[in-house]
Amino acid sequence: MKCHARQRGVRRDHGKSDPLDAEIAARSVLARQDLGTPKSAGSSEALRQLPATRRAAMKARTQAANQLHALLFTGPQDLRAEFEKLTLAAKVQRCAKLRPAAGIPDAREACKLSLRSVARRWQHLSAEITELDTAIAAITTDVAPVLLE
Repeated sequence: MKCHARQRGVRRDHGKSDPLDAEIAARSVLARQDLGTPKSAGSSEALRQLPATRRAAMKARTQAANQLHALLFTGPQDLRAEFEKLTLAAKVQRCAKLRPAAGIPDAREACKLSLRSVARRWQHLSAEITELDTAIAAITTDVAPVLLE
């Protein structure tokens, strides 16, 4: 917080202390003095928001991958055998194309429906992460190209 002339006098008379600074700040806010200015909605704010959103998407995608592995691990033997030697990307691609039977699903069809749902979520999150990476790179290129060199 900025220390204006009135506040400087109080600080000078009573010395520097954290409790005194806290009291001065509280009194200033209550008196509606020096409320401060919010950060502008410029590039720095964008570079705070976008990476935070990307981290959340990455975490959700990791959770989706873990759930996919768990579903395959506990699923029916024939499904497990069909996917066991594939990479994660190949598993996701094949699971996203699964066609569970219509109607009330049995355990196998429920597993296929779950696998398809989780795989599509993983794909959606991957697309979201790519979109965020593109936006972050564009802003960084514009604001601080030296960082990319």
